[in-house]
Order: sequence, then C-alpha cells, then structure tokens
Amino acid sequence: MSSDFLEELARRLVHAAAKPNVLSYVPNSSVHQEFHESNKVGRLLRGGNRSGKSTAGIVEDIWRATGKHPYQATHDLPVRGRIVTVDKDNGIEKIIKPLLAQWTPPSELVNGSWEDSWKNRGALLTFRNGSTIEVMTHQQEVESFAGIPLHFIHFDEECPSAIFNECRLRLIDFNGCWYMTMTPVDGQDWIFDRFIVSANKNVDMFEVNIASNPHLNKEALKILSEDLTEEEKDVREKGIFVPKGGLILREFDYTRHVIKGGGPIPKHWTINISIDHGFNNPTAALWHAVSPQGRVVTFKEHYKRKLVIKDHVKRIKEINEEIGREPVMYMCDPSMSQKTAETGTSPLQIYRDNGIPLIPAKKDVDGRINKMNEYLKYDMWSITEACPNTIKEIRSYSFMIFNSPKIADRNNVREQPKKKNDHCPDSCGYFFNFMPYITPEVKNLARGRSLTEINREDFPWEVDSQFIQSDPDNYAFGEI
Repeated sequence: MSSDFLEELARRLVHAAAKPNVLSYVPNSSVHQEFHESNKVGRLLRGGNRSGKSTAGIVEDIWRATGKHPYQATHDLPVRGRIVTVDKDNGIEKIIKPLLAQWTPPSELVNGSWEDSWKNRGALLTFRNGSTIEVMTHQQEVESFAGIPLHFIHFDEECPSAIFNECRLRLIDFNGCWYMTMTPVDGQDWIFDRFIVSANKNVDMFEVNIASNPHLNKEALKILSEDLTEEEKDVREKGIFVPKGGLILREFDYTRHVIKGGGPIPKHWTINISIDHGFNNPTAALWHAVSPQGRVVTFKEHYKRKLVIKDHVKRIKEINEEIGREPVMYMCDPSMSQKTAETGTSPLQIYRDNGIPLIPAKKDVDGRINKMNEYLKYDMWSITEACPNTIKEIRSYSFMIFNSPKIADRNNVREQPKKKNDHCPDSCGYFFNFMPYITPEVKNLARGRSLTEINREDFPWEVDSQFIQSDPDNYAFGEI
C-alpha cells in the first residue's frame, strides 16, 4: 500500500470528521429523532436559533431524495422535492446551499461532484439517481410555486400562508409530505392559529431547545441567555410562539384556568352576559357565572359572524332557556350606542327593542385588562372548554407593534391592544368593567389555590383529575 494512498485516506478521514454527512448523522436530541420517525402528512419542528432544526430538515430532505431513509419507507425513486426559505442571499446562499453541500455524500451526487449537481440558476440540486430538490424563496411570486407535482416540501422558517397553501397543492398527486423547521420570530402568526391553537390530527408538533445542541459552547449560551429578555428567551432559545407586541393576559395558564366538562350552575351564583357585536367580524356573546365571593367562570359562548341582530338575539334567548336561568345583567361595547347612517338607530337600541337590555361598559381599556389579569393571577377566573374561541383568542391577545424595528427602537412599547382576533377578550373586558377589584382578604384565600378546590357538590363542573388535591376537605371556598 503506497504512502500516497495512506496520506489521501488520512486526509479524507480528517475531512469527514470535521465535515460529516448523512452517513454519520446523529440526531441532536430525542426530539429530533421523533421528528425523523414521524410519518404524519405534516410536521412542525419549532426550536430556538442554533437548535439544529434546519440541519434536521436538510438531512430529512437528503434521505428522501436518495431513498435511504433509516426510519420509514419513502416514495420510489427518482423523487422531486422542494425547499422554501426566506430569501436568496441569507436563506439559499448562507444556510440551505452550505447545508446541502455538507450533508450530501459525494457518492449521491452527479459524477460525485457538487459542481456537476448544483445549478445556481434555478437553485436546483440533482442527485445521481435522478432525484431533484429545488430551492425557492418567499421573495418569489405566489404563482411561481405552482407547477409540477412534488413528493415532499421542506419549509425552512415561517412562510406566508399563500405560499404554504400553493405548495401544499403540489403534494396531492403523490400523497406527499411537508415539514417546517422554524424559530417563530414573527410571533403568533397564521401558523400559530392553524396548527398550534387548532389541533390538527394530520400534523405532528415538535419543540426543541437550543440547549439540546451538544455542539454549542455552554458558556457562550449562558452569556447569551443573560442578555435576552424573558420573551426573547422563549423565542430564541425554546422556539415558543410569543406575540411580537407581548401578551396582554400574561397571567392566563391553560392548565390552571381551563375547566373540562360542564354542569348546572349553582343557584346562588349569578349569571351575566357580555357582548362584542360585529357583522363582518364575529359577534362574541359570553356567559359568566359569578359566585357570592366573586369567583368567575366563563362557561358558554355564542360566536358567529354575518348574522343580523335578530338572529343573535334568538340564539342568546335559546341558550338562556337551555341554561334555565335569566341573566342578571347584559353588558356590551360602549361603541354599540352609536347610531348608524343606514338604520338611523344604534345596535344597542336594536338589541333592547328585541328584549336584550344591554348596558354599555365604560371606555376603560387599561382598567379591564388589569382586572382580567388580576382575576387570573389569583385563580378567581376560569373558562370552560365549551368556550374554544374565547380560549383561543386569549392565548393570542397582544399589544400593537410599530411598523418597523427602527421605529420600535426609538419609542416606548405600545399600550394599545392589537385589533385582530380580539372579540372574545373584548367581550370579557366589558364584563370585568363591572366587576370589583379583588380584596386583600380574597387574595389571601385565593393565592395558590385552584378552582378544583371548591366544594364539588356546590360546584359540579367536571375538572381535570391532576388538579384535585389529595385532601378533599381543604377547600379555599368551602362555604360557597
């Protein structure tokens, strides 16, 4: 064996150790492993920056293009795939192209050569077996994402919903799959609404922390973490969806404040209705039960758009009959008292004329937000699962943001709620305008307690068993 051969072999071994490909790929964590093993039509791998999510996506691309997926069967070769990234300069040139070049074994390339396999014009990678992966960007027109059927699509980072929808249509012919690897820097956008809030049985969710990447310097990560705000940590380290302007009802915790099931309302609790009226936007009518000690349970919702007021009134009265109780008070948006040019009267008056005696709430946005957060903080407000739209909108209820990061850097954060998907939180706010602030005595009783500690006979809503205390007699409000 010649010395030249041994030197060349040693050189290649050193190169392979410094620059591994899919043949030596090891998932960074069990989450990455589960991502690769999933056979769902869609997969969403959310992670912090440098958590290895893009690498996992690229490796998945190469396995499918070569037909050598170690965890599941793939389509017959050759296949056609697509990667969608942010732009040409940063997305293709700095991320996707280098990762494809690194993780694709030369033996899978045309003539064993990257140069013979990659075409800059059209950003197309061709494999030795005839499979192809095209790389496209968010900068391209939506129409350009149409065309030939595809076997798989990899979305690297968030993309506009119109591009996603157009791409999904390309997968129908082969019953193909898609996966998205992303850090949710755009906040709670359409992806949050479509896949996180609304559970989709055809999509698997994976969340990976930056700390799971064993190749990153731990001391550098510690220093970075100290420089980030709590919201930035959630996004940049954990891949959690956080509204750009910041959550308004920050005290809301699904595990603490959402009740499963339902039951009759105790007779000594009062019932109130709040209404946020709309036509093109939904009308959100919510039913709130209030105990003598001031604990609130929002237990029913009517959430419909494109209905005239008489139809809303009809449904509200039907629900009242189902409950078997007449509400004590009906509260509404103060702007409903304004007359419209079309009718010469106000929505408030039309509701009243049809038997719903509305009372307009105060125009005190800050006050109602403070009260809602306070009632949540001390576990004095809960919501049943019969109010899915209320829960959904509370989880994304956020402050407005400036149009550009430069303007934001020159100003204080904005204090006004974003006027999008805020119908149920606004409706709740009109109700809480009429509620008193929690007294120190009630705070002391409520602190650290949950709704499930109420006497089950007096409050027969079904609850999640994991929140039932071991001592059934230890109730915060046993006298209710």
